[in-house]
Amino acid sequence: DFLFTTNNGSSAALDVTSTGNVGIGTTTPQTNLDVAGNIRADGNFGALQLLQAAGTGFRFQLNNDGKLYFQDTTNSFSSTVHNLLVADSATGYVGIGSTSPATNLSVSGNGYLTGGLGVGLLNTTAGTLQTTGNIIGGGTLALTGTTGTTTIASGQGFTVGGSQFVL
Repeated sequence: DFLFTTNNGSSAALDVTSTGNVGIGTTTPQTNLDVAGNIRADGNFGALQLLQAAGTGFRFQLNNDGKLYFQDTTNSFSSTVHNLLVADSATGYVGIGSTSPATNLSVSGNGYLTGGLGVGLLNTTAGTLQTTGNIIGGGTLALTGTTGTTTIASGQGFTVGGSQFVL
């Protein structure tokens, strides 16, 4: 082993083992790089890139715009990437598929849920959209069930029981 110490030899600073593992703050590194403590990356942007042997992988990158990007990438830091997730430190907003989230959660593109979606509700039933408030839309509402499809355009009405509703 090749060991650098601090405090008159009482604290491990850097250890390179005979197997090639490097330990920072530890004398028993378990993998290629083993760090005991915090890691800091500084500069115009800090990045952590995790790659597979084929050279593809993911990168966490903190840009000087104050946003943390989670991206897919190839083995080059200058390669074209997709911004999968962005967290804006100035607003606390998170974007999926968007680099400029406009609210707590901004999603650009389609979404797919295997469960239910609750608006103002914590627990929902799979396959349902449930809300504690109103549903406001500007297009056409299409209701599909086991007996067919009903389409209601804006300005048209429908009756349920003794109550009439107009969209």
